[in-house]
Amino acid sequence: MTRWSPTAWHTRSSTPAWCDAARSLRSDVLQAHHIDRARDPEGHFSSSYGLSASGATLVRPDGFVAWRAHALAGEPARALSDVLQKVLLRG
Repeated sequence: MTRWSPTAWHTRSSTPAWCDAARSLRSDVLQAHHIDRARDPEGHFSSSYGLSASGATLVRPDGFVAWRAHALAGEPARALSDVLQKVLLRG
């Protein structure tokens, strides 16, 4: 289990592909959190963030949602990389 860091950006999704994509970026500022049935037994995570079951969020270190993908992107690692470049003003 990844610990919540107050200085990192956080990808949260109930779809493992988003978390795998976040980890594949090997970013020192990004952590991945898979919200599985053990953490969300009622299945409210996706709907509370306005996502489909395959969506994801990118949460800033201060807890605000910086970005959300309603559904799984064709290339989730590229989608996360692109959005990180934008929100971190690197691209």
